Amino acid sequence: MPLPPRTASHGSVHVDPVHELLSGEAVAIDVQPVGVVFRALGALIDIAVSFAVLLLFGWLGSWAGEFGLLDEATSRILMVVTIVIAAVTLVYQLLDPVFVSGVLGVGAWFAAGIVWFALVGRHRLVLSPEEAFALKARGSVAD
Repeated sequence: MPLPPRTASHGSVHVDPVHELLSGEAVAIDVQPVGVVFRALGALIDIAVSFAVLLLFGWLGSWAGEFGLLDEATSRILMVVTIVIAAVTLVYQLLDPVFVSGVLGVGAWFAAGIVWFALVGRHRLVLSPEEAFALKARGSVAD
């Protein structure tokens, strides 16, 4: 049996129960479907945040290990935990039907970047001043 249209204080308004969302105050909000571009953007933001957290934990772990705050075994355990958390986050993003197209698109973009670097970019690398100085001091680089 179809639902009757709901009435608002300013007149009669039909709210589609499929696209209806209840806020914390139990007020119906009409939610529009999101396009592929915004799904991809949302997935990109999720992946960027996951990657940033992975880098942050990696940096903190290496910093703590460098100053002797963690022994080698604890440092390795923390790195494995960090990688598992990042992997679980990525798996759940792939299982979410809203984000799967965006996650796969971002993955294809990363794969294209890796292929480009393997074929073209790695041949265009230059030494940093520190690397050039170290190689020159070792005698590996001619003047």
